[in-house]
Amino acid sequence: MSVVSIAQDLQGPSVAIPWLRRAGVTFPSVIDQFNVVGKFFKLKAIPIGILVDEDGRLVRPVGGVDIDREPFSKEVTVWAETGEIPESWSTAKGQHQSAGAADPSEAEADVHFQRAIVYLHNGERAAAIKELGRAYRLDPANYIIRKQRWALEAPEMFYADRVDYEWQRRRQAAEDAVLADQ
Repeated sequence: MSVVSIAQDLQGPSVAIPWLRRAGVTFPSVIDQFNVVGKFFKLKAIPIGILVDEDGRLVRPVGGVDIDREPFSKEVTVWAETGEIPESWSTAKGQHQSAGAADPSEAEADVHFQRAIVYLHNGERAAAIKELGRAYRLDPANYIIRKQRWALEAPEMFYADRVDYEWQRRRQAAEDAVLADQ
């Protein structure tokens, strides 16, 4: 049984690694700056947990994770140490879902997402934020895009001591209200 952590952040390792260290991750970690795993499994939210066996099958339904909360932390520990899939995960046993083709809006949103990474790499933060705004408008249900934009606009809400989830809920409500008016 191998355990790998995948952190998704378009800003790359410099912002993800401190969180992995703080969490005490002792197993291999990958930084998915380009959202490759997210696209493969059609993930649209972070943080999210996917647990995949050696054959690439999901062993737990895709969903939010908080390793500090029971019973999830205990279930993950048991699975990692024994390979035994907890009964609460059984609905996903043997399932393997891959992305398939993205719809045109999702594909175009990803183009803007990838372009944002290039702008950010070139030190053009404002242009990156604009690209993420374009991506968000094309795929408003994609919280990976939303949160990456928010993290660039307000890093103090993401990279300080704790992520401010209440701020995110307020921001999401405001954005959803604007979308509903359009």
